[in-house]
Amino acid sequence: MRTLLSVLPRRAVCALLVVGLTLLPRQSAAQLLFEQVSTDANQVEVFTTNYGIVGLDVQNTAAGAFWPRSNDFPGAYMFGAGVWFGAIAHVDDKPEKRVFMSFNPNTSLSWAAPGDVSDGPALQDDAASISKYRIYRSTDYNPAGRPLDGEAPGWPLWNPDQLQTGVLTGELGRYVNDLEDRSVAVQHSEPVYVSDEDLICRFKDTDVNRYEGGAASARPIGLQFEQALYSWADPENENYVLLRYDVTNVSGTDLQDCVFGLMNDFDIGEPLNSKHPSLNDRMVYHEELAGRRMVVMWSENGSDVKFQGYGYFGMAMMQSPMLDDDNYVIQDGDPTDYDAQIGLTTLRFSDLGNNPMTAEDRYDFMTSGDFESAFAPDDYRVLFGSGTFNLRAGETARFVIGLFFAPSVSGVPDGSPEDLANLVAEVDKGHRAWSGRAISGVEESAAHDVVLQLSPNPVRDRLNIVFKNWPPGKTVKIDILDQAGRTLLKQQRHVAEQDETITLPLDGLAAGSYFCRLRAGERQETRGFVLLP
Repeated sequence: MRTLLSVLPRRAVCALLVVGLTLLPRQSAAQLLFEQVSTDANQVEVFTTNYGIVGLDVQNTAAGAFWPRSNDFPGAYMFGAGVWFGAIAHVDDKPEKRVFMSFNPNTSLSWAAPGDVSDGPALQDDAASISKYRIYRSTDYNPAGRPLDGEAPGWPLWNPDQLQTGVLTGELGRYVNDLEDRSVAVQHSEPVYVSDEDLICRFKDTDVNRYEGGAASARPIGLQFEQALYSWADPENENYVLLRYDVTNVSGTDLQDCVFGLMNDFDIGEPLNSKHPSLNDRMVYHEELAGRRMVVMWSENGSDVKFQGYGYFGMAMMQSPMLDDDNYVIQDGDPTDYDAQIGLTTLRFSDLGNNPMTAEDRYDFMTSGDFESAFAPDDYRVLFGSGTFNLRAGETARFVIGLFFAPSVSGVPDGSPEDLANLVAEVDKGHRAWSGRAISGVEESAAHDVVLQLSPNPVRDRLNIVFKNWPPGKTVKIDILDQAGRTLLKQQRHVAEQDETITLPLDGLAAGSYFCRLRAGERQETRGFVLLP
């Protein structure tokens, strides 16, 4: 059942009204505690919140994922998604199944509270916390991690030089909770930006007042979530976004038989068509795509969607934990060894008539190990789930899920392997892009010494850019940026050798501090320098 109330605001930063809550925390004039934004970098527009709801325009009770953006009327593909996380707790020596939801498809509500557990288990609604626990957008920051508007907190993700690397740090960064520590001077490194547009937020399951049914019936597990959306603007990677979830056990005890899932209420069709899009869902899991860990969704080819240009929506597991012999998450597992990861082990669908309603039913639903396909059109929700794992107190499990979009080969989607070639190609692009970014950049630097040096520094008129162990034979884009992140000089040079020096005149620049950013293929490096008078 869908009712779209108004035309969707395009590329908007919206106030978020949480439908069904009787008591909303007070709001700051400068920043909303419950915040909603949408991606803006490529052909995929996805709405997201700072409390775990993705793909839903909550303000308008409307669809919240669109593709392709360049169309005057892009198709709608989602009506909400969010994390489901299950675990077995032991109460009076008896096992108890618990499930936390950041998106309930029956009510479109989240049980999550924006914020960090280290600041307290309950929702923080003072002005400082409201500002701090926003959705951070990387394009609002300069290369030094400072906000372009001067009002927001500093960028939250850093990778200190002294930090031991692993799959949970490296190029993806470590969240710095203390606002005073978000600077180059304190971290002795640069902020971590992954894609052309990173959207970062944190939320927790520990505020019992956020649970449907009230505090008396709430059963928190003790989880801290960090959510990231990554979007790339280049034509090769413009048809997908990646969702990263880092889930940290803050319960104080080891968690047993955990399971992670993404519950997705997908609806494909005209955004303002309230009659048809919710009743013609189709989905399938193809065995020949098992290595790509993907579920495929499309709209039944009735008269309402036939030849309207709606394509396929694919959801693929890009990264999941590796486990030791006792089924505990390995903290430094190889993020690109897909065969050794737990991966996608459950694919379930439900409709309005058979949604699991209790914690026990939801846990069993998530851990069934079934792979289902929807062979008849209906209004389906899809649970995309991992296998079970144990998580030690204080440790983190990482899951990365790709949302991919592509036209059918024939022009009329039917779910056949031959018709999915375009979607499979997009998934392969995503795997190539992610495997290069998931490996620790600090570890690479230690192995290969310095990648980029600027000499002399400080400099007076001509800057020498010294490459070491740089991929030869590539065109390098060189940008000189000021402290506000504005590009002042741009050049392209060809690097013929692995070790090479390029001299760049700095004519016309005033004395001061600047950044030199170099981009070549998937690699990007930024270094600061000082220009003397």
